[in-house]
Amino acid sequence: MNDEGYSDPTAEQAIGHVMKEQKKQNMSQAQKTIKTLQSVAHLAGFDIVGRIELREHKSGRIFK
Repeated sequence: MNDEGYSDPTAEQAIGHVMKEQKKQNMSQAQKTIKTLQSVAHLAGFDIVGRIELREHKSGRIFK
């Protein structure tokens, strides 16, 4: 909404695109981290057999 209380679809759409891109980047980073953890476990002679959950420090968002 703008200062006058009216809907601003252009701004809402732009913010939505930015948020979507940020979410993709965070997901990609979480996936890379999980792959790294799996590789480290494998090198040490282990397999990760359960679900790994990560919580991002900045946002508190949980990735599974």
